[in-house]
Amino acid sequence: GVYSTGFTGLSRCGLILNMSRDRKMTSLFSGKISDSAFRNPRARFDAAEILERHGAICVMDISDGIAADALRMAEASGVTIEILPDDIKIHPEILDFCSKNSLDPLKEVLQGGEDYELLFSCDDETFAKIAMELPSAIRIGVCKDFSGRRLENIQPDVKAFDHLSLPLINKICIYPPETD
Repeated sequence: GVYSTGFTGLSRCGLILNMSRDRKMTSLFSGKISDSAFRNPRARFDAAEILERHGAICVMDISDGIAADALRMAEASGVTIEILPDDIKIHPEILDFCSKNSLDPLKEVLQGGEDYELLFSCDDETFAKIAMELPSAIRIGVCKDFSGRRLENIQPDVKAFDHLSLPLINKICIYPPETD
């Protein structure tokens, strides 16, 4: 399985809020979790220690959003990661924020970065042990043999960010098969 140590998308909603000129929206969400996640992110050293203790196979930070970082994880591991939208828990504040701003909450969760959560992979038995100590952990997908695409089952309009090149959306949706 592929998991996150907690909710993602809160910082993205905080960014949208802080860029907003809508005073009503700003007053509704100012000081809430999303605003705090954006202004005062907290690194998940606590989660990193739990993952290390339980031998999580692959761990990386989610700095550019699940879409971008799951793609990087899949590339580095030589696998396909299938995103499981129905398994992804969305924070109630994100649902409220997106409802009031006509945004798709799943899209914001997949493309939002800077939440300081960790993306990791492990077997189901290991995850059950991790979840006992880290109840905030969320299943977001599964690793599969490489299918010709690095990510599967992701919305085509999700825009992932890459600091060094164009948005990763082209790699996500149309990824050429690897050749040996």
